[in-house]
Order: sequence, then C-alpha cells, then structure tokens
Amino acid sequence: MITCRLITEAVSTVYELPVPQLYSKRRDAGVVLPRHMAWTLASRLTTHSYSTIGRLMGGRDHSTVMHGVAKITAALEADAQIAINYQALVDAIDALSLAGEKSERLRLCFHDVDPLDVAERILSAPFRDVLPSMEEIRALCFGVTHYAAECDRLHGEHDALDQAAPNPALTDL
Repeated sequence: MITCRLITEAVSTVYELPVPQLYSKRRDAGVVLPRHMAWTLASRLTTHSYSTIGRLMGGRDHSTVMHGVAKITAALEADAQIAINYQALVDAIDALSLAGEKSERLRLCFHDVDPLDVAERILSAPFRDVLPSMEEIRALCFGVTHYAAECDRLHGEHDALDQAAPNPALTDL
C-alpha cells in the first residue's frame, strides 16, 4: 500500500533531507523541489485529494499543493534530470510498497489516517461513544506530536526575538 508517509520517507532519503524539513515552512530551493516532488508523487500514486495531501504532508492548503504539483508536472517535460529523478522515485516507492506489504513493522505504522478527520468523527459522535481503531489512535498521537513540535519551534523563535538586543534608541530614554 502506497501511503503519503512512504512517499515522504522515500523523497527524504533520496534528497538527503530530514522529513521535518519537508513539512516545514522553508521555501529555499533545496526544500521546495523535494516537497513539490513528494506532493506530485502523492497525487499520482495515492487516491488522496489535494486537501488531504496538504494536511498529511505539512499542513498546507489544497491550492498550495495544486501549485506544487503543476510546477513539477511542467518540469517533468522541460527538465530531463527531474524526469529521471521522478521515475526513480516511482520505482523505489513501488518496490518499498511491495516490501512493506510483507513486513510486519510497516503494517503497524500510521497509514494516511488524517488526525483531523478522526478527531472530528470522535467529537461529532453522540455521547462521544466512538471507539477509534489502533491506526486512528496512532494518527491522533502523530497529530498531537506534530502540533507540539510546531508549537515548540514557534516558542523558540519567539524567545529568540525576545532575547534580541534592545533598540539603542529606546534604552536612552
């Protein structure tokens, strides 16, 4: 089974880029091309919508994913190296998917269950009497962990701004 997680890990390995950087807000070329490549692979190799791909792969809007997929689609025709890399990734992901179907370890991991959909289903059920599956619980844990990591990162940036040198014009008062 080809999942967004499998695609992300394959792209991360090929481009030698940590998965959190693929999910980050960074927009430099060394991150954008692999991110767009992952989105394009996900749109072609899975049945997920652009909205779902965006949510699962960094919390992006559907139009952002659509733009990234369009850029890679155009680049596939214009740049031979990108086309070669794309095909190599497709082949690698297919091989990993086949191997993963036989692997007990991969059967236990989070498979493209959207944490927001799970939370919405649980919260909208009458009397909250929904029993989530183990895969849904893993998705919720992943969502909470991802949210907590993003909050820590934002707090770190905020603290760094607070510790910046004060404006000399204000200290003279």
